[in-house]
Amino acid sequence: MLTEPYFPYILFLEGSNFLTQNITIIRLDGSTYTIAYDDGTLNRLDRLTAANYGMPINTNLCENKFVSANGLTIMLQAASIYTQGNSEHWKAEDMIEIMLDVARTSLSMIGKDLFHQLTK
Repeated sequence: MLTEPYFPYILFLEGSNFLTQNITIIRLDGSTYTIAYDDGTLNRLDRLTAANYGMPINTNLCENKFVSANGLTIMLQAASIYTQGNSEHWKAEDMIEIMLDVARTSLSMIGKDLFHQLTK
């Protein structure tokens, strides 16, 4: 995909290692415990976002980003990372909606590329 202006790669993550906000769980004895989303011993999102150029999560990043540095333009291809850190599991309908959004973006990018090739 290095020659394409889009990167339709999606990661679906769930569990307490991928929190985007604090959650409180109720233990069997009735006491509560808060898991902090910014606790580095539990949360792995900082490692994922660092490897993904610090791009936002739960966002369609299919269209590549271009940055300029030292007179060079660099294309960044980032995976679209979607997380659920609460006790819910991904629902198929939610995942399908995200995949359709990324597919639409991919098709739009292909359409733009074809248009530019035809108008040369």
